[in-house]
Amino acid sequence: MTTVLYITEHNQKERKSISSWVGERFLREYKKSHPEDKIITINLSKENIPSIDNEFVDIFNKLKCGIQPSDLTTSEQNIISKFNKFADQFISADKYIFVNPMFNHFLPNKLKAYLDAISMIGKTIKFNSNGPIGLLKEKKALHIQSSGGVYKHNDIESSDFGHKYLKYIMNFLGTETIDGIFIDGLDVYKDKRDYLKKQASKKAIELAKTF
Repeated sequence: MTTVLYITEHNQKERKSISSWVGERFLREYKKSHPEDKIITINLSKENIPSIDNEFVDIFNKLKCGIQPSDLTTSEQNIISKFNKFADQFISADKYIFVNPMFNHFLPNKLKAYLDAISMIGKTIKFNSNGPIGLLKEKKALHIQSSGGVYKHNDIESSDFGHKYLKYIMNFLGTETIDGIFIDGLDVYKDKRDYLKKQASKKAIELAKTF
């Protein structure tokens, strides 16, 4: 059975969040086209995402030096278990759907923290003498994002650093297929907001059939 992880960060209600509105329409059509798939939804706004802080770095360095997880203190084991919770769930999925508004040309802060949390050596990535090897191969991802401005999304000079970063991280972890649905210009073209929503929704419905 295929498992889909639907990852979003929204503090607003769905009726106020256009990226969530489009995402829900994608999901609705996806369920029709893939009735046997298991879908897990995560709203990162409601999750306690662990941070890569000094305490975590100290623990990480201990593990690098050969200390076994069972030899860590109870407090240290609890910290690692928080990271493992998100990483293990991510690894168990076959497809990923990221849904978010753009914040200051980037991703919302909890989505960035989430990507940090699931990028764990020995779980989603490993290193050898040639460098890093992503372990999440033969998986696919979709990024649905709304923004007030208009951006290039797949150009190297794009100022949409969020999608560029998400794509880089997923490639880094081994996932090469990343589609995008972008609802741009919502503040620039306020009189066309409904049109932009409908166009993005149309694309979402079509993509959901084959994703």
